[in-house]
Amino acid sequence: MAIDNAQMNTSTPVNFTVTASQTWAFTTIVVCNKGGATATFSLYAVLNGEAINDNKNKIVAAASVEAGDSFIMDTEKLVLSTGDKLSFQQNGGTNGDLLVTVSYFVV
Repeated sequence: MAIDNAQMNTSTPVNFTVTASQTWAFTTIVVCNKGGATATFSLYAVLNGEAINDNKNKIVAAASVEAGDSFIMDTEKLVLSTGDKLSFQQNGGTNGDLLVTVSYFVV
């Protein structure tokens, strides 16, 4: 089991990309708002070689996270292969207020 985390921003997506010759099963995603105002983010499951596309690979659309609260996704498991990635984009709120932590294991 592994965890990884990053700080989101409003200009560049945060990517968790599956490394070569591996398959990852994402078990938990936590997005924490450390700021003082509500912030929003979107989540994409992007196949190897593809780009973020609102009409194709968005799986969470503009989820709202109140100040001091967390968004937790732990009932569905996402299995991604080499080069696939989970991409997080902060849509609204103060830049950098959202922190994302993912938990996964190599299948």
